[in-house]
Amino acid sequence: MTLNGRPVDASDAGALSFFFALHYGIFTLVHGVFAFVMAFLSGGDLHPGTWALAGLVLALSHLGSLWINWYDNGERWRVSTSTAMWQPYPRMLVLHVAIILGFGLVLRSVGTDDATTGLEEVAPVLLLLGLKTVVDLALHLWERRRAAAPAAATDPV
Repeated sequence: MTLNGRPVDASDAGALSFFFALHYGIFTLVHGVFAFVMAFLSGGDLHPGTWALAGLVLALSHLGSLWINWYDNGERWRVSTSTAMWQPYPRMLVLHVAIILGFGLVLRSVGTDDATTGLEEVAPVLLLLGLKTVVDLALHLWERRRAAAPAAATDPV
């Protein structure tokens, strides 16, 4: 495996962990900022309690998945370091596309003098959110099946 064009030994888990946490963390932060700006522009609920509750539910969901899949089901023993590091990126790509398209839909509706209110204003974003969730779930289930496969243990690092 290479990192910034240099070979990285799989035993250097600290460097890989730092790179992943920084890279994935920046993507997550930027996506969160875009989601907040979209909610603001579309007149959504910006109450801190709403955002805190959404963040808590998301964190609990991911921690639950980590515990059940990585620890209880033993994925940590079957999945190589490089595979584990790259697994979230297809789902992040789906999130990235959904954020960009959703932001475009929100910007298109901002500043219009249209008197419509209600579901017709947010329907495209809700549809996009639903599609993103379905694709995300499908990718998550695919990751679980792939991690459970015996061939995953021989995945090159």
